[in-house]
Amino acid sequence: METLDKDISNKCGDSLETHIHKLRHPRLIILNIPDDIITSNMEGTLIAQNTGLNLANGDINAKLTYVTR
Repeated sequence: METLDKDISNKCGDSLETHIHKLRHPRLIILNIPDDIITSNMEGTLIAQNTGLNLANGDINAKLTYVTR
């Protein structure tokens, strides 16, 4: 994206203006989590199970937990 932004700026100068959007933090609900996984160890467990995603500590943040009947 940065390369494309620089190319547009170099070729078009003042006639075009570019803006690179900031990445959002997507949210999702994960269902059927085993009882031994709690909020405090959820991040480490998800990182260990999904090594192909190249996640680091701090990338996953649990916002809310709830229990259904």
